[in-house]
Amino acid sequence: MYSFFLSSRHPFSEEARLLGASKDLVDLDSSLLSLHSGVLAGTVLLFHVQDNFLPSDGADVVVGRGRAVYFGKKTKLTKLISVVQEVMLGETAVAKTIASIEEPSHDKVKNQGKDSGILSNRGILRRTPAAAGYDILFSLLVPEPEKIQVSWNVPASIRAYVRPFLKQMSNLIDISVKSQVVYLQKLNIKSQKHRINKQRDVNLIRQKDLGLAINPVESQLSSHVSSNPRLNFLVYIPTVDQSPLHIAEDDKSKHLLESNAFLIPRWGGVLIHNSLDAVSNYRMKKQKFNTIKTEVDDAAIMGTFIMQLRLLLGLQDHSGKDNSTKIIPLTLGSDKTPPLHDWEHDYLLRLRTSENLHLTRATLQSLAHLLWQIPNIVIEDAIGEKVHESVQECLKASEELKLGRLEEAFSSSKKAFLASDAAFFDPSLLALLYFPEDQKYAIYIPLFLPVSIPVIMSLKSLYYFYYSKEKAE
Repeated sequence: MYSFFLSSRHPFSEEARLLGASKDLVDLDSSLLSLHSGVLAGTVLLFHVQDNFLPSDGADVVVGRGRAVYFGKKTKLTKLISVVQEVMLGETAVAKTIASIEEPSHDKVKNQGKDSGILSNRGILRRTPAAAGYDILFSLLVPEPEKIQVSWNVPASIRAYVRPFLKQMSNLIDISVKSQVVYLQKLNIKSQKHRINKQRDVNLIRQKDLGLAINPVESQLSSHVSSNPRLNFLVYIPTVDQSPLHIAEDDKSKHLLESNAFLIPRWGGVLIHNSLDAVSNYRMKKQKFNTIKTEVDDAAIMGTFIMQLRLLLGLQDHSGKDNSTKIIPLTLGSDKTPPLHDWEHDYLLRLRTSENLHLTRATLQSLAHLLWQIPNIVIEDAIGEKVHESVQECLKASEELKLGRLEEAFSSSKKAFLASDAAFFDPSLLALLYFPEDQKYAIYIPLFLPVSIPVIMSLKSLYYFYYSKEKAE
């Protein structure tokens, strides 16, 4: 799918020094991350290291936090190529995204089988569609504020965990973040009593019962201020009767889901936060109107939400796929490491650029098809300029991609997508979409038919008049 330019060299003197001074691979990767911070986006650096640097659990390929991949002498070439293609570049994921734009997904499900089609396109169905910007709303849902008083410094949590992530993606997506607290609203959750041991009972939720959970609070989370797609992240504090509330790992198991959270495709995520000590104390005291104070664990909640946000924006989940490949993890909320791998940033550039280009082409084709269907439509010069701009930016983005300039290509593709979208949804065209030819006859015939009948009758009289005159002559 991609064209590669390969080159090999001996380590620079600084790289050799870092290799000798580093105590392990994580330390080496941190040093090389700072050394190669100015590397062109889209570049992949392959480093051959000694086997003692590789993990002892059998992983022979390690993906760094920057754009580096580390391998040993026992690493097979096919394995290294596979890691570069699937993990670093994400060729399969990008190809599925392009195919989903060019071919309707229901046709694939019909051809491949219902289950296989849905599972193979799970990432595409989960990811938010392309847009100029997104709105993120963090909500704390407290259905019984008179019994449980929750303390959560949402602005501080956003600054510590979310802002660094969004800052690194600022050249990709424009995202605005807001927060709110909603009281006296419950989720639509059906739970069953389940005994973990003799001293612990929980309310268990099956995953099949989570589909309609957010319906009661949907109106509280919608916004009429912005036209951008909204991503919602909801922290739910269960009521006293519901607590402790846990999600099952699957419908057949009674094991508790560790994160106690679930993701809704193209909508956001929900996390259930239990305060076991507070609830047990409340039940022991049995004081109906005694308010219990509890605090929210910022790191656990924001860690879950960041993971869900990554999936919603299109990043891949490589955890648990291959034991022979290891990815050096990032430290959430740390100033020393970025919240996003550099190679993941490059992958999003490729994904969004390809998506923008194919959506632009599909939009322009739809616009051309529309104009052919309405031959007497009036096209203003402004629409023509937008179409011309979209085509020029598409060509420019394609040329930038051939040269390996991902950031410039993405910028041009975004301009092309916005221009084509503005041309297709121009207000002057929207009025004509609902005024086809058959409606013209329905509107004008009642007006002109009563007038035309006397005219036709008078033509008959004129015919007889001229006919009788010629006959007389």
